[in-house]
Amino acid sequence: MQDLERQAAERDAVAKDALSKLDSIEQRETELIAREAELHRLEAAARRAAEEARKPEVDELAERRIKQRDEELEGREAALNKAEQAILASRSRYEGKEKGLDEREKVLAGRAKELEERDAALNLREAQMEAELEVREQRLEQRERAGAELEEALSTRESDLSMYVAQLQDNFDRRESEWWSKQLGKDAGQQPAA
Repeated sequence: MQDLERQAAERDAVAKDALSKLDSIEQRETELIAREAELHRLEAAARRAAEEARKPEVDELAERRIKQRDEELEGREAALNKAEQAILASRSRYEGKEKGLDEREKVLAGRAKELEERDAALNLREAQMEAELEVREQRLEQRERAGAELEEALSTRESDLSMYVAQLQDNFDRRESEWWSKQLGKDAGQQPAA
């Protein structure tokens, strides 16, 4: 009888231990789901920020790279969703599979870390694109200033050329007038009749 009571007490202890482990795993699983949801939110925010950072000046190669990265993110997100479904399905098969669940938790933590690294990479890429855009804007402003300076110099040259041509014309008219005066023997102030 005492043997049976002891066995029953041991079974109760094992059952309580299993229930506490199940509660612990459920709590960890809930935390993982919350972390995954936060990662999804961060990923969506990073994607929106990357899309907003895109400007028409971005070259096609950069657009292709961003599109490729977005496709990679979507693929990984699908893989993460599959892993999440696998975790939810494994909840009902907990007994005897705690070790497998721990391994899955490590995989998810690795993926979460990978998502964080990708988010950091996206932030870095966004900052690089903003810096590149700023450099391009600065170059454009320099070109505009140089163009304005060239235009001003051209305007000055045109003005100087007009003045020079006017002087040449005056000199030509004066010399022609003097020549006609000498030819016709008239005063330098009189113009011959044409």
